[in-house]
Amino acid sequence: MKNAARILLGMLMMTGVMNLLVPAEAGAAGSGGGETFDDTLLGMRAWYYGLEKDENGGVKGPDDKDGISKFVFKIVMNILYDLELIIGLLATGFVIFGGYQIMTSSGDVGAMAKGKKTITRAVIGLVIAVMAQAITAFISDSLTFS
Repeated sequence: MKNAARILLGMLMMTGVMNLLVPAEAGAAGSGGGETFDDTLLGMRAWYYGLEKDENGGVKGPDDKDGISKFVFKIVMNILYDLELIIGLLATGFVIFGGYQIMTSSGDVGAMAKGKKTITRAVIGLVIAVMAQAITAFISDSLTFS
């Protein structure tokens, strides 16, 4: 059971890492299949999500000193969005895993208590993730550069 959770965690982490490592040109170029510059991977945004394109289809860098802060702010917010999404997906996976533990407990009180504890902790983690998303959105809206 612990191996299944580790495999799930590893897969989600690898997806997030790969999403951050994909160059902007690869996401923007596409293969003619209707991809756009702002595509997502499993709901996660790429680091360049929402940034302006240059004439070659890559990310347009900042033009001035003020542009650097906007550019970095947008990248940081994209990475935070991805991290919050991964946390939410992990919490949902652990709720499912806790339900599986309860279903396979075969009436064993200790195994059933372990499954309930897993679900309780996952729901607490999910609540914390939702609160973090709300706080991040509030701060983002408050600090948004015009």
